[in-house]
Amino acid sequence: MLNLIIKISFLLTLFSFSSAFAQKVDKYSIGAAYIFGESVYEGTESIALLAPSLSYEDGPLKIGLPEGISYQIYQIKNIKFSTSLNPIFAPYDPNDAPILSGMTRNETIDLNLSSSFDIARGSFLKFSFGSELSNQHNGDIINISYQQFIPVAGFPVILSVGSRWQDSKRSRYFYGVYGSEARSDRPDYAPGNSNIYFASLNSFYNITDSVGLIGNLSVDFLPSELIDSPLIRKKILFNTVFGLGYNF
Repeated sequence: MLNLIIKISFLLTLFSFSSAFAQKVDKYSIGAAYIFGESVYEGTESIALLAPSLSYEDGPLKIGLPEGISYQIYQIKNIKFSTSLNPIFAPYDPNDAPILSGMTRNETIDLNLSSSFDIARGSFLKFSFGSELSNQHNGDIINISYQQFIPVAGFPVILSVGSRWQDSKRSRYFYGVYGSEARSDRPDYAPGNSNIYFASLNSFYNITDSVGLIGNLSVDFLPSELIDSPLIRKKILFNTVFGLGYNF
């Protein structure tokens, strides 16, 4: 089972791809991505898999798999405001590792409000606030990132840096241990609020007007609040995604 960090990296990569490659009026796109990433949880192995992507776009409305549904509410000059419903996959399966045995986590749904500011040509500042709607943990998340478009040897490269703040409810659901799950080698652990810093490089290449390649390299830096959890084994995580997309 994919862990949360890898899922987030995949979603961000697909979002960057759809923003960069699909600049035309094409409404439909399909694709596939090969994902290789490290697992954050103790006793689990690195992940390598092939995942599909489907999307439909019509004006301000976008429906995608696995991204969810988004709608651009308003745009004024260089500022955009959007709302979205995003599925969040279960971070792990109890059978992934002995340390996770008996711990059940389910898929959830987030309602997000986001904004994008076009600072200068090729430079963007993005902000989003999300709240969990499916009553699994009722936690919140805030994403802040800066994106810079950089041409390198004729290839477009998008550099992104930022942070993901999670409240104590969300942090505990994904990284902590509830009292009912505690045992001798897995004590009760509540991380509190946490902030994950990240950086990524995304690039794309148009093979034809309809077919394109994408690539992503990302790194996440976990804070001490999460590292101290009995479930966590990694301080720094590296993930890579390579994909192929077709617009029509």
